[in-house]
Amino acid sequence: MRDKVERRDDMGNGKLRLVVDGDGDVSVALVLPGHGFLSVEFCTPGTGGGRSRRTHKALLALYDAMTADEEERADAVRTAD
Repeated sequence: MRDKVERRDDMGNGKLRLVVDGDGDVSVALVLPGHGFLSVEFCTPGTGGGRSRRTHKALLALYDAMTADEEERADAVRTAD
């Protein structure tokens, strides 16, 4: 199972994408229209071989924040319609 969240940047030039794999690994991608994307992956600490425990934890918190922003934005769009 993979969970994904994306947010457009405030200037409308690209997107930030976070993907959390079923084993908890987090991939971070910068998506630029017309230029593709660049991604990095931070593995789950401990059994997943991850060496960046604090970074991994912060990325999961960022995932939650981005998800909440998307839900809030969706509510605003629905309210405006």
